[in-house]
Order: sequence, then C-alpha cells, then structure tokens
Amino acid sequence: MPSDATTKVPGRGSSHDASPLKAGRSEPIAVGYRPFTVREYRRRRAFLTEVALRTSKAVVIAQELAAALRADRIIVPSARVIDRCCAEALARGMRLFYQRLAEGLAAAQRQYLDRLLNMWTAPWIAIFPGLMILITLLSINFIGDGLRDALDPHLSSR
Repeated sequence: MPSDATTKVPGRGSSHDASPLKAGRSEPIAVGYRPFTVREYRRRRAFLTEVALRTSKAVVIAQELAAALRADRIIVPSARVIDRCCAEALARGMRLFYQRLAEGLAAAQRQYLDRLLNMWTAPWIAIFPGLMILITLLSINFIGDGLRDALDPHLSSR
C-alpha cells in the first residue's frame, strides 16, 4: 500500500506526489499561490471599504482588489465574486460616508434633513427632475421627426 506522500493517480499508471494536497486540505497547489477563501473575502472587503470611502467608482475598487490579490499571490476568484465583493464594499463605504457626514448634526437637524429629502413631504425632489427629463426627451424626439421630414427624399414621394 502506498504511503501518505505518494498516491496512485487513476489513468496514469505511476505514483504521483500528493503532498501539497493531503487529506482534503486546500493548500497551494503550485507556484506559491494561495486560494481565495471566505476569510480572504472578508479581509479584502474591509480593505475595499476604505477604498470606497475615497472613490465611488466600482472600476477603481475592482482594480485595487486585483492589484492586492496579485501582490499577495492569491488566486483570483471568478468575476462574480469580485463583483459582489466590490459592490458590498461600495455599499458599506457609502453607508459609512453618510454616517460620518451626519455625525456632526443634532437630532433636530437630522429630522429636518430627513423630512426635506422624503418623497412624500417633498415631492419636488422627484417631480421637477422627472418633468425636465420628459421635456428633454420629447424635444429631441420632435427635432428628430422634423429633421427626418425635411431631409428624407423617399418620404416626400409618397
């Protein structure tokens, strides 16, 4: 029977050194890279939260994550994992930013600000920008129709 250090690999006919991967442990397989574990995920998310306090651009946050993983020789996870980690860090960073921003306000000032920004007590926050967007889109549509009517030679022959 082979020892723990060598095991028979099916389909090869020779012994294979299995010492990097013993008894289900997930250790680096080759070239000194470590796997991206849940512990690494949490650690990187905390690091990216600090990055998110400096920028709100998800691309910059993802680049910071990729650079940190390369520097620490950690196997880069799938794009979905990177996306989720960056999104969570961005959300945590924004929440922390607004908490820090509101720290200096008194309770009455916070309540006033909440009332001012509430959709039901201050509908102009949504109504006026929405109307401006509607007017802009209708204007562009009518200008396009007018240009097509004036410049399309096939339309005048009908």
